[in-house]
Amino acid sequence: MFAVAPRVPVDPQLKTIPAENGVPATKIHNNIASSPLGQALAMAALGPVSVLGNQFTTHAVIVRTDSSTFWAATVLIINLGLSNELYFQLLGFMAVTAGQVKNKDSYTIDGDTLVSPKPGLDDESLGQYLANGNVLFANNQVLLDLMDNVNELLISSIMIVSLDDVGFHNNQCDCDLIPGDFVFAQAILFGMTLRVTNNRFKEGVLNAWLSAMTLGLLNMTTNNQSTHCLWIRGSLVEDKPNTVLASLFNKDICDPFRRVLPNAGSGK
Repeated sequence: MFAVAPRVPVDPQLKTIPAENGVPATKIHNNIASSPLGQALAMAALGPVSVLGNQFTTHAVIVRTDSSTFWAATVLIINLGLSNELYFQLLGFMAVTAGQVKNKDSYTIDGDTLVSPKPGLDDESLGQYLANGNVLFANNQVLLDLMDNVNELLISSIMIVSLDDVGFHNNQCDCDLIPGDFVFAQAILFGMTLRVTNNRFKEGVLNAWLSAMTLGLLNMTTNNQSTHCLWIRGSLVEDKPNTVLASLFNKDICDPFRRVLPNAGSGK
């Protein structure tokens, strides 16, 4: 459930700060995970995450808004690591140690570790130490299999959120749903920088509104094949080419999604 990269002390500007030591928060490679109820993979991370060549399947979900399976039925990854491209790691750490960012208690330095007095696993907190939030999710097969007699309404099957970079490549993502089931978007992907390439998203033609939502400051979502439209947003965006099955029936079906944010507030 929690993945935290190991740390070593570093001394930028004559001040000792705990930083990642080159070992990732987690590597999940070449596994088969089939969950009878709930997510096949659920993780809160601080540090690099690599998820490659796995088979993830979920067979049932808890349809309540207070359940994480309602928001992400099969795969949920949240990474609180920060990019240091614009020195966010240093700024975040300094804000925590100065007391400007905290949960309930103040933080202290103990050797090479930033410590909070609250009980439990607290190392996944934002700004806890210098660690990036890179997430690589590639060459996986992800299946949400709800072929049962219960009608289910879900937000997504896959949700990956990072305050750093997300690479989502060459995955085969399926939703097997009965006619009464509905998923808002099979995949919801957010990163400060984001690349979503060479994936296949499949859902029943009446079972989803979107195949994927991708949001990032720098967003490259290209060369994907999907059943439904892709909602692609960011400050600097590359969104072509992608192939959408629904456009066979209406070549302009995805045009409204391209206009949602650019025209927001413009009166157009």
